[in-house]
Amino acid sequence: GLGDFFAATASGVFKSTDLGQRFSPTNLNYQSAYSMTADTLSSPPRVYAGLEGGNIVASTDGFNANFIFGSSSIGIYQYIWSLGIDKSVATPPLPVIGAETVFDSRNGFIIRSTDGGQTYHQLFSGNAAGAGVPIGLSIESRVSPAKIYAAVLESGDATLSELSPDGSKLLFSTYLGGSSEEFLEQVTLDESGNPYVVGSTWSSDFPTAGPPYRSSRIGFQNAFVAKFPNTQPGTNITVSPSPVTSVNFGTLTSSGQTTVTTSATGPTPPTGFSFGSPATYYDFTTTAT
Repeated sequence: GLGDFFAATASGVFKSTDLGQRFSPTNLNYQSAYSMTADTLSSPPRVYAGLEGGNIVASTDGFNANFIFGSSSIGIYQYIWSLGIDKSVATPPLPVIGAETVFDSRNGFIIRSTDGGQTYHQLFSGNAAGAGVPIGLSIESRVSPAKIYAAVLESGDATLSELSPDGSKLLFSTYLGGSSEEFLEQVTLDESGNPYVVGSTWSSDFPTAGPPYRSSRIGFQNAFVAKFPNTQPGTNITVSPSPVTSVNFGTLTSSGQTTVTTSATGPTPPTGFSFGSPATYYDFTTTAT
């Protein structure tokens, strides 16, 4: 009903009917739940829970008696770390998209259902595409087609990736971190579509901006929250290296000074990315927006 809250816990799914003041166990109380989402535009509303073992259960009565089991089993042992609803689609039931990790192979997948949670299809294999393991995801449904952002674990680096609207292709990926290891937990979007990520860092030289709440690491591991700019269509930068290097912005809201420097050496690229021959690194500094 309106105002019902649901919580995923190690003891199953709990429900609140008083705006979160008190929670009671539902009948989905036999397995650990790691993620939840709700399709509130369908009638009746449909709530999804991602369970330990790789199953996703949907319910139209708050996990009382109506259960729809949709298995996405693709390995020996799976975790459904994150679920989201694509609200850019007009016809219910709305697509549900999940991030699934396979424990035995350290691989990860983006999965999708378009039939109300009855069947799920694997869309994107992180390691197979050289993009790492998707842990968390967030869906920007205020644009059509929707944009999918994934918080990714890639060889100890914190990586934010943007996937195609159907979740099948990697469109964009960027690193965040210092000289040691980072780990992303989740990504969410603000009202302007800017991605925010939360994670942990082991790096003493983790890059900060701001000034930040705390500019130096305390202890062995610290948490961080970071904001990325919205990669809306039209803001991409195109580099034309010959006969002279030029930079073209798709759309500008204000002019500014742009400086480009090139180098033959630089940081190691993400897995799956390759250089041309010879390799050229471009360093951009701009005040344009």
